[in-house]
Amino acid sequence: SMHLPFTHGLFRLLAALHCFNPDFQTEEQNGEFARALLRECKDGEARRAVGESLRWFTTGLSDVVRKGKDSSIEIVPEDMELMIDLCDCFAEAVTSQENGVE
Repeated sequence: SMHLPFTHGLFRLLAALHCFNPDFQTEEQNGEFARALLRECKDGEARRAVGESLRWFTTGLSDVVRKGKDSSIEIVPEDMELMIDLCDCFAEAVTSQENGVE
C-alpha cells in the first residue's frame, strides 16, 4: 500500500521542478531537471528505474487517484502535462547520452 497524499505531493514536486518559465529561465535551462536526473544515474539499470518511475507517476498515479476513495487528491491537468513532458525529456536525454551528445 502507498501513502497517497505523500505520493501525490511528490508528483506535484516533480512537475514543478520540471516546469520551464521563459520569463525567468534561458532556453538552455529547458529540460535541465531531466538532465540532472540522468546525471545521477550511474548505469543503464538506474536509467531504466528512473524512466519506469516517471512513467508510473504519469499513468499509475492518475489511475490510483481515480479509483481511490480520497476525494481530496486531484491530479491537475497542467501537472500531468508537465509529467508527460518530463518523461519525454528524460527519454530524449537518455538517447542523447547514449549517442554521445550532451
